[in-house]
Amino acid sequence: MNRNLTESERSLIGLALGSSASQWREWSHSIARPDIAAQFGKQADEAEALASAFGGADAITVTTLPDQCSRLFNCCTGNNEPDWSAFVSLRLGACRPDPEGEGTEGLLHASEAAFFTVYGVEGCGMVEAITDTPEGATLDEARTLLAELGERSGLPTAECHYMTAGR
Repeated sequence: MNRNLTESERSLIGLALGSSASQWREWSHSIARPDIAAQFGKQADEAEALASAFGGADAITVTTLPDQCSRLFNCCTGNNEPDWSAFVSLRLGACRPDPEGEGTEGLLHASEAAFFTVYGVEGCGMVEAITDTPEGATLDEARTLLAELGERSGLPTAECHYMTAGR
């Protein structure tokens, strides 16, 4: 059974997920059974309780915040959450726009950064950009974003060594 949540139910879930009801949009995912609870970083028993709370549905449709997705996954196609199983860790790097307008320049010291990027690191060592901070974000703001994605993905996190290396 799949059903849409009422506005009141959305508000309660939104508050539980740390969002205000006014931020809900037309973006939706089906969740609530333990087998797909990981999409929202929830433990299986929490997902089971959520499903039971709304009539014991096998799945319920909840709305995900597009503002949150664009903040967390703005380097991913469609601002969609990546398949975390493709990565072994997350790394934070300092970046700035390439002076010649040819993309992004990385491998910078934090003091040289215009923004920061969180990368997913694949087992072979290749990286994939997950999200960029807004230009002008502080290192502490970038670290907070890294920690949030680390908690959500369950992956270990680290900063690229050159970001804080002595100059």
